[in-house]
Amino acid sequence: MKIKDGVVVRVKQSLFSPVFKYWGCLEITGLYPKHFPSPMREELIGKGVNDAVTCPTALGQSHYDESMVIETRQSNLKSELALKPGMVFITQFNGGELRGTIKAIDGDIVKIDCNHPLVGVSELITTNFILEVRNPTEQDMQELAEAASPKMSIF
Repeated sequence: MKIKDGVVVRVKQSLFSPVFKYWGCLEITGLYPKHFPSPMREELIGKGVNDAVTCPTALGQSHYDESMVIETRQSNLKSELALKPGMVFITQFNGGELRGTIKAIDGDIVKIDCNHPLVGVSELITTNFILEVRNPTEQDMQELAEAASPKMSIF
């Protein structure tokens, strides 16, 4: 099946920035074209499973949000490694995954910045590997049709 209006598309998106080099991957599942921004939307049309598209993504509108910096006690964080500034920390939060960068440790208090590390970066290249293209199920329509954003998971 090829990507066209109204289908469910699942992609694995690798993020690359000239500033940070490689940062990670997202898995994105959404309704096409609703959940896929330009220019990705234009690159995906007509493609199928196992195809890949590379496109620039503008992040110029993103702004650092101080409210995304949280403080917690080290005892609340389960880690097999010693925590240190600069470390990327991933945990479960409100039924989803929360990723942040440890900014500081002061005694038992850890400051974690949950802003995306590419906030404010104006040039980002994404490589999108198409994992699935299918007609939406009834459940997809309930979950995705009204959602402003696609389903995303970080790995």
